[in-house]
Amino acid sequence: PRGARWMDVYTFKLIGLRERVVEERLIKLLEHPDANVRRLAARALGGMNSARAVDPMLARLGEKGETDENVLIEIINALGIIGDVRANDAILATRRRFGQYSALWNQTSLAFKMIPQVQKAEGRTAEEYHQLGRSLENKEKYEEARQAYLQALEKDPEMAKTHINLGMLYKRLRMYEKAEFHLSRALEIDPDLYGGYNNRGLLYTEMGKFEKALADYNKALQLKPDFSSALNNRGNLHVQMGNYKAAQEDFAKASQLQPANARYLENLAEVALFTQDFLRSEELYRKAISIDSHLLSLRIGLVRLYFLQKRFSDALVEVSAALDLDADYFAGLCWKVRLLLELGRKKEAEDVLQY
Repeated sequence: PRGARWMDVYTFKLIGLRERVVEERLIKLLEHPDANVRRLAARALGGMNSARAVDPMLARLGEKGETDENVLIEIINALGIIGDVRANDAILATRRRFGQYSALWNQTSLAFKMIPQVQKAEGRTAEEYHQLGRSLENKEKYEEARQAYLQALEKDPEMAKTHINLGMLYKRLRMYEKAEFHLSRALEIDPDLYGGYNNRGLLYTEMGKFEKALADYNKALQLKPDFSSALNNRGNLHVQMGNYKAAQEDFAKASQLQPANARYLENLAEVALFTQDFLRSEELYRKAISIDSHLLSLRIGLVRLYFLQKRFSDALVEVSAALDLDADYFAGLCWKVRLLLELGRKKEAEDVLQY
Protein backbone atom coordinates (compact mmCIF):
# COMPACT_ATOMS: atom_id res chain seq x y z
CA PRO A 1 0.00 0.00 0.00
CA ARG A 2 1.07 3.57 -0.60
CA GLY A 3 2.53 5.52 2.28
CA ALA A 4 0.75 8.56 3.63
CA ARG A 5 3.06 10.97 1.79
CA TRP A 6 3.23 9.21 -1.58
CA MET A 7 1.48 12.09 -3.37
CA ASP A 8 3.92 14.69 -2.03
CA VAL A 9 6.88 12.56 -3.09
CA TYR A 10 5.63 12.00 -6.64
CA THR A 11 4.49 15.61 -7.00
CA PHE A 12 8.01 16.86 -6.29
CA LYS A 13 9.48 14.32 -8.71
CA LEU A 14 7.15 15.42 -11.52
CA ILE A 15 7.69 19.12 -10.87
CA GLY A 16 11.43 18.53 -11.02
CA LEU A 17 11.17 17.19 -14.57
CA ARG A 18 9.55 20.35 -15.98
CA GLU A 19 9.50 19.06 -19.55
CA ARG A 20 6.87 19.80 -22.19
CA VAL A 21 6.15 16.12 -22.79
CA VAL A 22 5.60 15.54 -19.04
CA GLU A 23 3.31 18.57 -18.84
CA GLU A 24 1.23 17.33 -21.77
CA ARG A 25 1.00 13.86 -20.26
CA LEU A 26 -0.17 15.30 -16.94
CA ILE A 27 -2.88 17.31 -18.71
CA LYS A 28 -4.18 14.09 -20.26
CA LEU A 29 -4.12 12.42 -16.84
CA LEU A 30 -6.69 14.95 -15.60
CA GLU A 31 -9.23 12.57 -17.18
CA HIS A 32 -7.70 9.33 -15.82
CA PRO A 33 -10.25 6.93 -14.25
CA ASP A 34 -8.32 6.82 -10.95
CA ALA A 35 -9.16 9.87 -8.78
CA ASN A 36 -5.77 9.73 -7.04
CA VAL A 37 -4.02 9.99 -10.41
CA ARG A 38 -6.17 13.02 -11.31
CA ARG A 39 -5.29 14.62 -7.96
CA LEU A 40 -1.60 14.02 -8.55
CA ALA A 41 -1.80 15.46 -12.08
CA ALA A 42 -3.57 18.63 -10.91
CA ARG A 43 -1.16 19.17 -8.03
CA ALA A 44 1.89 18.68 -10.25
CA LEU A 45 0.54 21.02 -12.93
CA GLY A 46 0.00 23.68 -10.29
CA GLY A 47 3.55 23.20 -9.07
CA MET A 48 4.78 23.59 -12.64
CA ASN A 49 2.75 26.81 -12.95
CA SER A 50 1.39 25.34 -16.17
CA ALA A 51 -0.42 27.95 -18.26
CA ARG A 52 -1.30 25.21 -20.78
CA ALA A 53 -3.27 23.38 -18.10
CA VAL A 54 -5.62 26.29 -17.31
CA ASP A 55 -8.24 25.58 -19.98
CA PRO A 56 -8.34 21.79 -19.36
CA MET A 57 -8.65 22.37 -15.61
CA LEU A 58 -11.39 24.97 -16.08
CA ALA A 59 -13.25 22.42 -18.22
CA ARG A 60 -13.01 19.94 -15.32
CA LEU A 61 -14.68 22.48 -12.99
CA GLY A 62 -17.91 22.42 -14.98
CA GLU A 63 -20.90 20.58 -13.52
CA LYS A 64 -20.48 17.86 -16.15
CA GLY A 65 -16.73 17.60 -15.55
CA GLU A 66 -14.98 16.41 -12.40
CA THR A 67 -17.21 14.85 -9.73
CA ASP A 68 -14.70 13.93 -7.02
CA GLU A 69 -14.50 16.69 -4.38
CA ASN A 70 -10.87 15.92 -3.50
CA VAL A 71 -9.82 16.22 -7.14
CA LEU A 72 -11.69 19.49 -7.48
CA ILE A 73 -9.84 20.83 -4.43
CA GLU A 74 -6.51 20.01 -6.09
CA ILE A 75 -7.62 21.63 -9.37
CA ILE A 76 -8.73 24.84 -7.66
CA ASN A 77 -5.56 25.02 -5.59
CA ALA A 78 -3.50 24.52 -8.77
CA LEU A 79 -5.40 27.31 -10.51
CA GLY A 80 -4.75 29.54 -7.51
CA ILE A 81 -1.01 28.95 -7.85
CA ILE A 82 -1.11 29.62 -11.59
CA GLY A 83 -3.15 32.79 -10.97
CA ASP A 84 -5.01 33.11 -14.29
CA VAL A 85 -7.84 35.67 -14.00
CA ARG A 86 -10.08 33.47 -16.17
CA ALA A 87 -10.42 31.05 -13.26
CA ASN A 88 -12.35 33.51 -11.07
CA ASP A 89 -15.88 32.77 -12.24
CA ALA A 90 -15.44 29.00 -12.56
CA ILE A 91 -13.95 28.66 -9.08
CA LEU A 92 -16.62 30.90 -7.56
CA ALA A 93 -19.37 28.80 -9.19
CA THR A 94 -17.81 25.55 -7.98
CA ARG A 95 -17.41 26.82 -4.42
CA ARG A 96 -21.03 27.95 -4.35
CA ARG A 97 -22.18 24.62 -5.77
CA PHE A 98 -20.59 22.76 -2.86
CA GLY A 99 -21.49 25.38 -0.24
CA GLN A 100 -19.66 27.16 2.55
CA TYR A 101 -19.76 24.20 4.95
CA SER A 102 -18.04 21.82 2.54
CA ALA A 103 -14.44 20.63 2.64
CA LEU A 104 -14.00 22.15 -0.81
CA TRP A 105 -15.02 25.61 0.38
CA ASN A 106 -12.72 25.49 3.40
CA GLN A 107 -9.71 24.07 1.59
CA THR A 108 -9.81 26.40 -1.42
CA SER A 109 -10.27 29.78 0.26
CA LEU A 110 -6.62 30.76 -0.03
CA ALA A 111 -6.39 29.64 -3.65
CA PHE A 112 -9.43 31.72 -4.57
CA LYS A 113 -7.92 34.81 -2.95
CA MET A 114 -4.67 34.28 -4.89
CA ILE A 115 -6.33 34.72 -8.29
CA PRO A 116 -6.12 38.36 -9.50
CA GLN A 117 -9.33 40.31 -9.95
CA VAL A 118 -10.23 41.22 -13.52
CA GLN A 119 -9.63 44.93 -14.07
CA LYS A 120 -11.73 46.93 -16.47
CA ALA A 121 -10.45 50.25 -17.71
CA GLU A 122 -13.73 51.77 -18.86
CA GLY A 123 -16.79 52.51 -16.75
CA ARG A 124 -18.87 49.62 -15.44
CA THR A 125 -22.63 49.13 -15.44
CA ALA A 126 -24.57 48.67 -12.20
CA GLU A 127 -24.68 44.92 -12.80
CA GLU A 128 -20.92 44.78 -13.37
CA TYR A 129 -20.27 46.68 -10.15
CA HIS A 130 -22.64 44.30 -8.35
CA GLN A 131 -20.77 41.24 -9.67
CA LEU A 132 -17.46 42.84 -8.81
CA GLY A 133 -18.70 43.38 -5.26
CA ARG A 134 -19.70 39.73 -4.97
CA SER A 135 -16.33 38.57 -6.21
CA LEU A 136 -14.44 40.87 -3.85
CA GLU A 137 -16.61 39.83 -0.92
CA ASN A 138 -15.93 36.16 -1.62
CA LYS A 139 -12.22 37.00 -1.53
CA GLU A 140 -12.82 38.66 1.88
CA LYS A 141 -11.86 42.07 0.51
CA TYR A 142 -14.74 43.65 2.37
CA GLU A 143 -13.97 47.36 2.04
CA GLU A 144 -13.40 47.03 -1.71
CA ALA A 145 -16.61 45.02 -1.98
CA ARG A 146 -18.52 47.69 -0.07
CA GLN A 147 -17.26 50.37 -2.45
CA ALA A 148 -18.26 48.27 -5.47
CA TYR A 149 -21.80 47.76 -4.11
CA LEU A 150 -22.13 51.48 -3.39
CA GLN A 151 -21.02 52.27 -6.95
CA ALA A 152 -23.63 49.81 -8.23
CA LEU A 153 -26.30 51.67 -6.26
CA GLU A 154 -25.10 55.00 -7.61
CA LYS A 155 -25.79 53.63 -11.08
CA ASP A 156 -29.10 52.01 -10.08
CA PRO A 157 -30.52 52.91 -6.63
CA GLU A 158 -33.41 50.46 -7.16
CA MET A 159 -31.24 47.32 -7.53
CA ALA A 160 -32.73 45.23 -4.73
CA LYS A 161 -30.15 42.45 -4.86
CA THR A 162 -27.34 44.95 -4.31
CA HIS A 163 -29.14 46.37 -1.26
CA ILE A 164 -29.39 42.76 0.01
CA ASN A 165 -25.70 42.04 -0.51
CA LEU A 166 -24.61 45.35 0.96
CA GLY A 167 -26.93 44.85 3.93
CA MET A 168 -25.45 41.42 4.62
CA LEU A 169 -21.94 42.81 4.25
CA TYR A 170 -22.74 45.47 6.85
CA LYS A 171 -24.13 42.70 9.07
CA ARG A 172 -20.83 40.84 8.73
CA LEU A 173 -19.05 44.07 9.75
CA ARG A 174 -21.52 44.51 12.65
CA MET A 175 -22.73 47.83 11.32
CA TYR A 176 -26.29 46.92 12.20
CA GLU A 177 -28.12 50.18 11.47
CA LYS A 178 -26.76 50.32 7.93
CA ALA A 179 -27.46 46.63 7.47
CA GLU A 180 -31.08 47.11 8.52
CA PHE A 181 -31.46 50.12 6.23
CA HIS A 182 -30.30 48.31 3.10
CA LEU A 183 -32.15 45.05 3.80
CA SER A 184 -35.36 46.99 4.49
CA ARG A 185 -34.84 49.10 1.37
CA ALA A 186 -34.55 45.94 -0.73
CA LEU A 187 -37.89 44.73 0.62
CA GLU A 188 -39.50 48.10 -0.12
CA ILE A 189 -38.34 47.74 -3.72
CA ASP A 190 -39.43 44.10 -3.99
CA PRO A 191 -41.90 42.99 -1.25
CA ASP A 192 -41.92 39.42 -2.62
CA LEU A 193 -38.17 38.90 -2.14
CA TYR A 194 -38.40 35.91 0.19
CA GLY A 195 -34.62 35.66 0.55
CA GLY A 196 -34.56 39.24 1.77
CA TYR A 197 -36.90 38.43 4.66
CA ASN A 198 -34.72 35.46 5.55
CA ASN A 199 -31.60 37.67 5.54
CA ARG A 200 -33.21 40.39 7.61
CA GLY A 201 -34.38 37.67 10.00
CA LEU A 202 -30.74 36.65 10.46
CA LEU A 203 -29.85 40.27 11.18
CA TYR A 204 -32.64 40.70 13.75
CA THR A 205 -31.66 37.40 15.39
CA GLU A 206 -28.08 38.62 15.76
CA MET A 207 -29.36 41.92 17.16
CA GLY A 208 -31.51 40.07 19.71
CA LYS A 209 -34.75 41.36 18.17
CA PHE A 210 -36.36 37.92 18.22
CA GLU A 211 -39.98 38.89 17.55
CA LYS A 212 -38.99 40.88 14.45
CA ALA A 213 -36.80 37.98 13.31
CA LEU A 214 -39.67 35.54 13.75
CA ALA A 215 -42.01 37.76 11.73
CA ASP A 216 -39.46 37.91 8.90
CA TYR A 217 -38.91 34.14 8.82
CA ASN A 218 -42.67 33.61 8.82
CA LYS A 219 -43.03 36.01 5.88
CA ALA A 220 -40.24 34.26 3.97
CA LEU A 221 -41.98 30.90 4.47
CA GLN A 222 -45.35 32.35 3.54
CA LEU A 223 -43.82 33.39 0.21
CA LYS A 224 -41.85 30.14 -0.21
CA PRO A 225 -43.06 27.28 2.02
CA ASP A 226 -40.24 24.94 0.90
CA PHE A 227 -37.49 27.43 1.80
CA SER A 228 -35.25 25.08 3.80
CA SER A 229 -32.79 27.78 4.84
CA ALA A 230 -35.56 29.88 6.40
CA LEU A 231 -36.91 26.79 8.18
CA ASN A 232 -33.47 26.06 9.59
CA ASN A 233 -32.94 29.68 10.63
CA ARG A 234 -36.35 29.86 12.27
CA GLY A 235 -35.50 26.62 14.07
CA ASN A 236 -32.31 28.16 15.43
CA LEU A 237 -34.33 31.17 16.57
CA HIS A 238 -36.82 28.90 18.36
CA VAL A 239 -33.90 27.25 20.17
CA GLN A 240 -32.68 30.64 21.38
CA MET A 241 -36.21 31.42 22.54
CA GLY A 242 -36.47 28.05 24.33
CA ASN A 243 -39.20 26.74 22.01
CA TYR A 244 -37.68 23.29 21.45
CA LYS A 245 -40.79 21.64 20.05
CA ALA A 246 -41.19 24.33 17.38
CA ALA A 247 -37.45 24.13 16.65
CA GLN A 248 -37.66 20.37 16.18
CA GLU A 249 -40.54 20.75 13.73
CA ASP A 250 -38.65 23.32 11.64
CA PHE A 251 -35.40 21.33 11.59
CA ALA A 252 -37.30 18.16 10.64
CA LYS A 253 -39.01 19.94 7.72
CA ALA A 254 -35.71 21.42 6.55
CA SER A 255 -34.07 18.01 6.72
CA GLN A 256 -36.90 16.42 4.75
CA LEU A 257 -36.39 19.02 2.03
CA GLN A 258 -32.60 18.48 2.01
CA PRO A 259 -31.90 15.00 3.42
CA ALA A 260 -28.19 15.20 2.50
CA ASN A 261 -27.62 18.35 4.57
CA ALA A 262 -25.57 17.27 7.60
CA ARG A 263 -26.05 20.65 9.31
CA TYR A 264 -29.82 20.25 9.44
CA LEU A 265 -29.44 16.79 10.98
CA GLU A 266 -26.94 18.21 13.45
CA ASN A 267 -29.48 20.81 14.54
CA LEU A 268 -32.08 18.07 15.03
CA ALA A 269 -29.58 16.10 17.09
CA GLU A 270 -28.87 19.19 19.21
CA VAL A 271 -32.55 19.64 20.03
CA ALA A 272 -32.82 15.97 20.97
CA LEU A 273 -29.79 16.45 23.22
CA PHE A 274 -31.31 19.55 24.86
CA THR A 275 -34.52 17.63 25.55
CA GLN A 276 -32.53 14.60 26.83
CA ASP A 277 -33.74 12.26 24.11
CA PHE A 278 -30.28 10.69 24.06
CA LEU A 279 -31.03 7.70 21.84
CA ARG A 280 -32.54 9.92 19.15
CA SER A 281 -29.70 12.40 19.45
CA GLU A 282 -27.06 9.70 18.95
CA GLU A 283 -28.93 8.28 15.97
CA LEU A 284 -29.09 11.71 14.30
CA TYR A 285 -25.42 12.52 14.95
CA ARG A 286 -24.42 9.16 13.45
CA LYS A 287 -26.59 9.77 10.42
CA ALA A 288 -25.06 13.23 9.93
CA ILE A 289 -21.54 11.79 10.22
CA SER A 290 -22.38 9.24 7.52
CA ILE A 291 -23.15 12.20 5.25
CA ASP A 292 -20.17 14.39 6.21
CA SER A 293 -17.49 12.63 8.24
CA HIS A 294 -15.25 15.72 8.13
CA LEU A 295 -17.64 18.00 10.03
CA LEU A 296 -15.82 18.26 13.36
CA SER A 297 -18.76 19.69 15.31
CA LEU A 298 -20.63 16.40 14.80
CA ARG A 299 -17.95 14.51 16.70
CA ILE A 300 -18.02 17.09 19.49
CA GLY A 301 -21.80 16.75 19.64
CA LEU A 302 -21.36 13.04 20.32
CA VAL A 303 -18.68 13.85 22.89
CA ARG A 304 -21.12 16.10 24.78
CA LEU A 305 -23.82 13.46 24.55
CA TYR A 306 -21.57 10.70 25.90
CA PHE A 307 -20.18 12.99 28.60
CA LEU A 308 -23.69 13.64 29.91
CA GLN A 309 -24.21 9.86 29.99
CA LYS A 310 -20.82 9.40 31.73
CA ARG A 311 -19.64 7.27 28.79
CA PHE A 312 -16.17 8.81 28.99
CA SER A 313 -14.34 6.13 27.01
CA ASP A 314 -16.84 6.40 24.14
CA ALA A 315 -16.48 10.18 24.23
CA LEU A 316 -12.69 9.85 24.03
CA VAL A 317 -13.04 7.74 20.88
CA GLU A 318 -15.01 10.54 19.22
CA VAL A 319 -12.49 13.18 20.34
CA SER A 320 -9.71 11.09 18.82
CA ALA A 321 -11.65 10.85 15.55
CA ALA A 322 -11.97 14.65 15.48
CA LEU A 323 -8.28 15.16 16.22
CA ASP A 324 -7.35 12.68 13.50
CA LEU A 325 -8.97 15.13 11.10
CA ASP A 326 -7.41 18.23 12.68
CA ALA A 327 -4.69 17.71 15.29
CA ASP A 328 -4.91 21.39 16.33
CA TYR A 329 -8.69 21.44 16.80
CA PHE A 330 -8.94 23.48 20.01
CA ALA A 331 -12.33 22.20 21.18
CA GLY A 332 -11.14 18.64 20.62
CA LEU A 333 -7.95 19.19 22.63
CA CYS A 334 -9.93 20.75 25.50
CA TRP A 335 -12.34 17.83 25.59
CA LYS A 336 -9.49 15.32 25.42
CA VAL A 337 -7.90 16.82 28.53
CA ARG A 338 -11.20 16.83 30.38
CA LEU A 339 -11.98 13.22 29.46
CA LEU A 340 -8.53 11.93 30.32
CA LEU A 341 -8.86 13.53 33.75
CA GLU A 342 -12.30 11.93 34.20
CA LEU A 343 -10.72 8.57 33.36
CA GLY A 344 -7.90 9.12 35.84
CA ARG A 345 -5.23 9.41 33.14
CA LYS A 346 -3.60 12.54 34.54
CA LYS A 347 -0.17 12.10 32.90
CA GLU A 348 -1.74 11.82 29.41
CA ALA A 349 -3.86 14.90 30.11
CA GLU A 350 -0.71 16.83 31.08
CA ASP A 351 0.96 15.72 27.85
CA VAL A 352 -1.95 17.14 25.85
CA LEU A 353 -1.72 20.42 27.76
CA GLN A 354 1.98 20.62 26.92
CA TYR A 355 1.08 20.17 23.23
